[in-house]
Amino acid sequence: MRSLALVILGATILAMPAVASDDDIRAIVDRAQRIKQQATTQPPPAWLYGKDAANRPMSVPEAGSGAAEPPPREEGRRVQILASWALGEPALKDLFRSVAGRDDVQVLFRGVLPGETFGQGVRRLHAMLRNIDPLPNVSIDPMVFRQLSVSAAPVVAFNDGTKIVAHATGLISPEFISGKVQEGATGDLGVLGPTVTVVEPDLIDVLQANAKDFDLEGYKRRALEEFWRKARFEELPEVTDRRERVIDPTVVVTKPITDAEGRVLVEAGRRINPLDKLPFTQRLVVFDARSPGQVAVAAKLAAEVQGRRRVTLVMTAMDRDGGWEGLDKIEERVDGPVYLLTPDIKSRFKVERVPTLIEANGRAFVVTEIPPEKDNP
Repeated sequence: MRSLALVILGATILAMPAVASDDDIRAIVDRAQRIKQQATTQPPPAWLYGKDAANRPMSVPEAGSGAAEPPPREEGRRVQILASWALGEPALKDLFRSVAGRDDVQVLFRGVLPGETFGQGVRRLHAMLRNIDPLPNVSIDPMVFRQLSVSAAPVVAFNDGTKIVAHATGLISPEFISGKVQEGATGDLGVLGPTVTVVEPDLIDVLQANAKDFDLEGYKRRALEEFWRKARFEELPEVTDRRERVIDPTVVVTKPITDAEGRVLVEAGRRINPLDKLPFTQRLVVFDARSPGQVAVAAKLAAEVQGRRRVTLVMTAMDRDGGWEGLDKIEERVDGPVYLLTPDIKSRFKVERVPTLIEANGRAFVVTEIPPEKDNP
């Protein structure tokens, strides 16, 4: 199996190997050999050349005819087939099946259909590829269309890894263009088959137009304004009575911890206290910024150790309508930056009420709940 990813502006789709058994690997190799044999001995589908396909000299030569073999696969060398949704779903599915599983062949589109979003185009393509296994390499790459000034599809091109060596319009045969390059052909080989007009707008043009009309400053302003409306608060009840709790962070290793070579680094049953290796030297204060009394407690606790210890101020909630200006006022009041309480901190230090002071004492954390002064402004 292969994994498909649409990559914008020239990136390619890479095949990602899956974990497979020996039988799976052999089956994949056999299938790849059959695909290669079919590609080099069978002509392209009739829809590509029209009713007189049998009389066209550019059809794929039969095996043993003395025609040139495709050049050996080298790093960076690939055949690129420039397609269009205007070819129609049946024709595109034929194309996808004909190059399925080939890393040396890439199908390119200039964009998505007019009026269609990029996401809609991706979903439509995924639906077309649903029953094709292995998947072909498919990208949306307007750069190649620009480079060759392509307005009609299909176009088959040979890329040597640095530039387009040769290309022909009206064909999809990788073997034809590879053989021509091996014979020394270069440049535009002409229109050698029926074509359709490329209907997709150039994705770069679309992106540039959207960027030109995009109000970046307005977007940033709206994002900032909406932040506090959507922010998640970890609201907690207010402290009524002073209480002090001790939290022992020691953990017991239940299974041996080993390195990559299997050597035991930490044996099972060992007790580990993270404070032995990572001292907690700061003061952590958790408070509800909507309460003037709690803001006063936070400011006092921060001022007590100012210049001597680091203080981290964390709020459980604030007035959403105050927005960023409200946060500025809170930070000015406590004389420091203020952060939002996260579920991780709440759980790790077992924060149950606010305001709460958290510090380390030896090999344990001390969690102190401090009632706010009711007469504090």
